[in-house]
Amino acid sequence: MLEIADTGRGIAPEELDLVWEELGRAQEARSVEGSGLGLPMVRAIIERHGGRAGLDSWLGEGSTVTLTLPTQGPPANR
Repeated sequence: MLEIADTGRGIAPEELDLVWEELGRAQEARSVEGSGLGLPMVRAIIERHGGRAGLDSWLGEGSTVTLTLPTQGPPANR
């Protein structure tokens, strides 16, 4: 598991699902540069590899993105 956190503006709870939509931008982020493509692309790549992407955010405090990929067992003896 990998967690990436920031201490930015955060995202209102009712807008959390927007960040996973292509070109989706929360109201607070519309004045900030960006295309709204980053997290949807990350999620698509992670899920195609059998993983999960999640987001926790606190308005005015920041956000944490959690990426989880499946692990492969130890290599078989040759």
